Amino acid sequence: MLIQSTKILGHYNPDDNSDKQYKIPNSGIISGMTLDKTSQIWLIVANGDQLLKV
Repeated sequence: MLIQSTKILGHYNPDDNSDKQYKIPNSGIISGMTLDKTSQIWLIVANGDQLLKV
């Protein structure tokens, strides 16, 4: 039996006690993360040679 899990990146804001969750659309190993100047999240998948926009 194969069990699939969902990867989620979360952000917690302590100022207003809110959170936001972003689903990661890949099952690879995330090796890096950055934000661009428009606050877009980018993830690097090491074992898949991919760059993901979340």
